Amino acid sequence: MGLFGGAPRPEPYEKETPEERPALPRPQVHTVIAQDMTLQGTICGEGAVQIEGTVEGEITLKGTLTVTPTGKIKGPVKAETIRVAGTVLGDIEAGDHLRLSSTGNIEGNIKTPSLVVEDGGCLNGRTTMVKRKQEGSVSEGPQLSDLQFGSNYNPEEDAES
Repeated sequence: MGLFGGAPRPEPYEKETPEERPALPRPQVHTVIAQDMTLQGTICGEGAVQIEGTVEGEITLKGTLTVTPTGKIKGPVKAETIRVAGTVLGDIEAGDHLRLSSTGNIEGNIKTPSLVVEDGGCLNGRTTMVKRKQEGSVSEGPQLSDLQFGSNYNPEEDAES
């Protein structure tokens, strides 16, 4: 409050531009299917999903899936990174990595570039190891048309280089 009952003067401030503001971190989507819950249907999306209850249906994620020791999935699963400490009854496709914990149980076929099975983990199914998908991979080095061999090989050109 100012002198003689007048309103205080606002302090002058400098307005900051949007470029000067720090960028906020992108919030990570995190979904939990609780221990006493049963979900029937399809789960698809992007982010991190943790299964503590039961899911009966297909799961397709662009992100991480964690099945806790109390979690159970009945259906096919596809995600980038998957950790199974509970039970999965269905085929699994992991784009980057699959970890089967010591308390985990998988009844189905697996397709992944990286697999870790901890001592005590139970896997009943076929495992197919695939190469990691490399986005925008361009091979470095000479193209086939640049290579000289057979009738187009000229040793004099090699000597000049």
